[in-house]
Amino acid sequence: MPFLIAAVVLVGAIAILNLLLTMAVIRRLRRNEANTSMPMHESGPEAGSVIPSFSATTVTGEELSEAAFSEQAGLVAFFSTTCSACKPAVSTLIEHLEKTGMKPDQVMAVISGEGDERAAFTEALAGKASVVTESEMGTLTASFSIAAFPSFVHLSGGVVDRSHSGVGNLTEAV
Repeated sequence: MPFLIAAVVLVGAIAILNLLLTMAVIRRLRRNEANTSMPMHESGPEAGSVIPSFSATTVTGEELSEAAFSEQAGLVAFFSTTCSACKPAVSTLIEHLEKTGMKPDQVMAVISGEGDERAAFTEALAGKASVVTESEMGTLTASFSIAAFPSFVHLSGGVVDRSHSGVGNLTEAV
């Protein structure tokens, strides 16, 4: 009987030690997580910078350049046909444009990629934005330093107000 009591006490002591060590590991992981929070992926030119020089032709044949946005507020949206988050982002963008009353000449949508998906994006944005298509990671995407899709660059008077990837920040400014 004394051996049984000693075994139960030993198992209890080991369980308590295990619990304390687990709590210490959890505390350290939480502390490390708070210290190493990763910023959102930056995409687009820095706020306050001049609109990058560009020249593009829309799907309707209209010529566009940075001059189109030099005197008015505008938005440049970048989508990719290979991006799974881009298709729902188009709907969010359209809702945002309707809410803010932005006109198609204030908005340029750049669709990167090929095939049927590009046609679907173009059709959804027709009449809502000046749509420009290009190959994956084309010249417009490079000019605006786009690193993630979907990305949005908010413009005002020839200057970048802010840029971001993802639709979560779309409605914060403009």
